[in-house]
Amino acid sequence: MPFALSPGMRLSGSSCLWVRILSFAIISVLGACSQAASLPSDQQIGHLLVGSWIIPPEQTDPLSEETRNEERRTILHYNSNGTGFVRIYADAACTKLKFTGPFSWTVHHGVMITRIPNGNTSTDKFVSIQSRAMTLRFIGGGFLEEFLEHRVKADTCARGSLLR
Repeated sequence: MPFALSPGMRLSGSSCLWVRILSFAIISVLGACSQAASLPSDQQIGHLLVGSWIIPPEQTDPLSEETRNEERRTILHYNSNGTGFVRIYADAACTKLKFTGPFSWTVHHGVMITRIPNGNTSTDKFVSIQSRAMTLRFIGGGFLEEFLEHRVKADTCARGSLLR
């Protein structure tokens, strides 16, 4: 039977504390549920992730200028089987391939783990994902602190190549 107070009934000090704790717990759970509900399921995220993505040129992040410039010439391709590859180009037109390499990826509870062949991993939490844009919160891998990263679907890393 649910607990209810009759009009004029007072709670003792320990009962009042329990009600406060329970209220806080319910509010916390509801907040977590509403945040989780705003993201698609892991399976849906995986489906949306398939394809080629770039970090837009206007992206700002805490990396060095050299790394930012290299990111502007990078395309990440995600396959539906949990594999992918990165292509980094030497030129801004993205015609001279500098590096290509494989990676694997998984999504669990809205968090993507990316692994490269040498065993290094990167951990990113999805903040949002749609068919053509996503926002990730980098939360682990290497020496960097957390930061937000925006990616957009594109067919090449060259400026003006975004898929419509």
